Parts: sequence; structure tokens; C-alpha cells
Amino acid sequence: VIIGGVVGFLCAWGMRAFGNEYVRRFATAPNDQEWRFRVLYFLAFMWIILAVLIGRWVTEAIMHII
Repeated sequence: VIIGGVVGFLCAWGMRAFGNEYVRRFATAPNDQEWRFRVLYFLAFMWIILAVLIGRWVTEAIMHII
């Protein structure tokens, strides 16, 4: 549970940092805002899948060591 919490926290922090930068960079652009935020949501979904895979890999590696 601790491993999942740490991996989840780090992935959430990374996604939040990326999202803040993405919004800061593109929020002032008047054109295509809806398209840009659709891309942001798609990237967030892909990041969640990546976080699950990383969490599984790290957990399996640590359990193999133990």
C-alpha cells in the first residue's frame, strides 16, 4: 500500500505540474481553447494508464526483492 501511495503521489504531482504549465502557456490563446483542453484531458488519461503500469512494475520489482 505504501508503494502505491508513493507512486500515485509522484504521478499526481507530475500531472498537476504539467497541467499547470500547459494551462499557463495556452490559456491566453483565444483560438482553439476547447481543442487544447481536450488534448489535456487525453494526456491526463494516458498519464493515468502510465501511472498504473509504473506502479505495477515497481511493486513487482520490490516484491521480487523481498
